[in-house]
Amino acid sequence: DLDFLVRELKRMHPNPYRYTSRETFDEYVVKLRNDIPTLNDEQVAVRLMTVAAFAGDGHTYVRPPFLTERGQLGIPIQYYSFAEGVFVTVAATKYKELLGAQVLRVGAHPLQHVLDVSAPVFSRDNAITLKLEANVALRSPQLLYGLGLIPDADKMPITVRDAEGRERSLTIPAEPKRPMYAVSVLTPASGPLPISMQPRAGIYWFEYLPQDRVVYFRFNQIRSDEKEPLPQFCERLFKFVNEHDVDKLVIDLRYNQGGDGSLNVHLMQALVRNEKVNQPGKLFVV
Repeated sequence: DLDFLVRELKRMHPNPYRYTSRETFDEYVVKLRNDIPTLNDEQVAVRLMTVAAFAGDGHTYVRPPFLTERGQLGIPIQYYSFAEGVFVTVAATKYKELLGAQVLRVGAHPLQHVLDVSAPVFSRDNAITLKLEANVALRSPQLLYGLGLIPDADKMPITVRDAEGRERSLTIPAEPKRPMYAVSVLTPASGPLPISMQPRAGIYWFEYLPQDRVVYFRFNQIRSDEKEPLPQFCERLFKFVNEHDVDKLVIDLRYNQGGDGSLNVHLMQALVRNEKVNQPGKLFVV
């Protein structure tokens, strides 16, 4: 019956807000309205983020100024959520000793508790988004302060464990957000990075790997570059595929967080029409 279906969908779907009732939503909004006179700005912001997250999809959200790239403050460190935990992957030069360290605690709280408390404020379509947003949360003392997880809005107390197993606690002052001189765990000691990890300018680009007869196509954002609009790029890409010894096409979407989906028609039509790669074992999407 319908009730059983709804229960199963709730159980299966990674975002519990997808099926929030109107009564629950209204109750939360009324409480927020009543609480606002007693809240600071950061607390109001995270509560409004939670209201938007009740919609249960990634395109209905509130992003307070302190979470934007031109926001007030941020920690000059970036993280990545691996299966083994959350690790520091990029850091300002002055914090390079933290590269590769695993984050264990933020303030007095175990990391998992911090991620659990942060989860309700992030609008999302699926559980993967929370892995991306972990980097956002752990760079914003204002967000964690608004959630009541740390005592100050301008500094981040963390405890990490390095590759040798040594634990270290430190407090990192927040800084105005700006491009930073940074080092990365991906910086090789010698030799080039794999093509999938090479930082390159451009919304989209491709490169031919002749030794494997592979065309590697990085698609970073679904919008048109003024220098080469997407239809022209697709024409050039598939002209190259047709005129060269190409065995496989790899489309890498791992860094793509969306855009104007209507532009995808150019790529889809080109793929459908290209008999060289539109067959089993020839087309790979990462």
